[in-house]
Amino acid sequence: MIEICHDPDRLQEIVRLRHFCWSQNSSDSSIANKVDWQDCLDRDPSAVHWVILDGPRIVASARLNILDDKSQLPYPDVFNAIDVPCKSFAFYSRLVVDPDYRSRGYSLALDKIRLQYMIDNRINFALATARGWRLGKLRNIGFKVVAPVNSGVDPRWDLGNASIITIRKKDIVL
Repeated sequence: MIEICHDPDRLQEIVRLRHFCWSQNSSDSSIANKVDWQDCLDRDPSAVHWVILDGPRIVASARLNILDDKSQLPYPDVFNAIDVPCKSFAFYSRLVVDPDYRSRGYSLALDKIRLQYMIDNRINFALATARGWRLGKLRNIGFKVVAPVNSGVDPRWDLGNASIITIRKKDIVL
């Protein structure tokens, strides 16, 4: 059901899915055209992209990167105030599910597989951002809200009301 996407040519399909999903969300549709849905971490060697397929079509995707420094993040200034308590950490990002495939547990499945990847690779800390309903879902699996996103520090990051969240390996609920 869930697989790692090893084909770099399919990355554009993932990017199109990201844009489509955000443009279909009525409360967030204006964001769809403000954001570059492909960033420096997509082709980074540390990137792992998981996908859920319906036949050959990607209907959900999520990304995880293992990084050594906050300067590697696409919007590092947004995370300036956050302490990273270890050398390597995960950046948990870019989860989307096609609107026609929502309410099937795909988000939770992609969340859990990324957390299991962290455990398997001895990564003790992850950093992410989340908004709205996702905050509750991520809290249920161990994430904690640590700060609001100050989008004014980086004009490229304008996703509205969001929070910076973190998780430590010891807090993961699978």
